[in-house]
Amino acid sequence: MARRPKEEAPAPESDRVEGLPHPREIDRLMGLAGARQTLTESLARDAPHGWILVGPRGAGKASLAYWLAQRLLAPGAGERVDLSAPPDPATRRLIAAGSHPGLLTLRRPWDATAKRFKSDLPVDEVRRLHGFFGKTATGGGWRIAIVDTADDMNANAANALLKILEEPPRRALLLLLSAAPGRLLPTIRSRTRTLRLEPLARSEMRALLAAMAPELAEDDVARLLTLAEGCPGEALRLAQGDGLGLLARIDACLAALPATGAGVQGLAAELGARGADDSFSAALDL
Repeated sequence: MARRPKEEAPAPESDRVEGLPHPREIDRLMGLAGARQTLTESLARDAPHGWILVGPRGAGKASLAYWLAQRLLAPGAGERVDLSAPPDPATRRLIAAGSHPGLLTLRRPWDATAKRFKSDLPVDEVRRLHGFFGKTATGGGWRIAIVDTADDMNANAANALLKILEEPPRRALLLLLSAAPGRLLPTIRSRTRTLRLEPLARSEMRALLAAMAPELAEDDVARLLTLAEGCPGEALRLAQGDGLGLLARIDACLAALPATGAGVQGLAAELGARGADDSFSAALDL
């Protein structure tokens, strides 16, 4: 009997934090009331065909984008959509599974040979938008593309995106996530509307940590609230990884100076080792 071919493991996702639900899998959006109100008012008028959702890493840009997609892609959603309504369950499940035909997410692809993510978002990825927006949505509904993040686009990719924005199809929506919108082409910024996400209030952050990381001690919650500065994703990333432990080690090393630098040297060697990218990134943030 012939052996069945070995199934390949799914490629990693550059926008997923290990151990946490992906933003498209979250069915409840905490905070961001101002941003939601802006989107609601925009849809009540002539909505733009492109938004730049701006905020630091972990501010909730992706969560907001998928929250909007859940509602716009619901069956029968027209030009005027009630964003306060709960999402359609079937639509939410399709989006959570990454299989909704009306939603395309662009991000840095995984290089299976090098076993790492590519350093930028290449033009071939952005060119997928032409075929995606060229299709007719079921029932004449919306087609939504999320670029996570637009900051990762190289020059050719940015120019390809600009061509889409110059002649946007009807009921097509581009959601560009960005932590540094000033780096985007001025012509991209001029053809989209910018929405800056405000930091979550401490009470909102505390409620989120209680729901997503109930095992945290009160002292750790207080430290995360200070470190994350109102960015829920950043608080969860630090809580999920060894962010708090790493902070304690950094504090201990600094407290020991100038008596000894051995601790600093050891920590630096550990953070610079192969495979320590996440810890190195967390140390820079701390």
